[in-house]
Amino acid sequence: MKMPRSKPKIYKGEAIFENDLARSAKFFKCRYVKIPDAIKTRDSLIKKKGGGHGMIEAPRPCDGVLSTVKGNFLVELKFDDGRLKEHQAALSNEINRINGSFYVLRKRLNRRRKNPLTKPIYSVEKLEDNKLKIMLKSEKIEDLYQFFS
Repeated sequence: MKMPRSKPKIYKGEAIFENDLARSAKFFKCRYVKIPDAIKTRDSLIKKKGGGHGMIEAPRPCDGVLSTVKGNFLVELKFDDGRLKEHQAALSNEINRINGSFYVLRKRLNRRRKNPLTKPIYSVEKLEDNKLKIMLKSEKIEDLYQFFS
């Protein structure tokens, strides 16, 4: 019997980060709106060579939109050393040329320290010259909201 495949650990960490961000946004007069995954329809399903089914879908531009009093920002969430996908980097460059509103929010766990109670490190990053530049680094999630407000 085949065991169901679970998502890699990095995606679970990213999902937890996204839930934390969405829940805490209201306390800082902000709103995080997740861009939903594509919905399966008869037209989007395809048969794979191995007999399974796949889906034709356009890749999501980013994980969500962070709305603050200063405006709306497209945000891509990353956990630990996650990297931007090719289409995300291209979109980031294009949007940042127009109005500079595409950011990467990252949550890192400092595993080098032996204390399991060590706080995570949050950062706001922006793609410049095809390299992510750290705009803010903090141990508090609320500092992310202050950056955008």
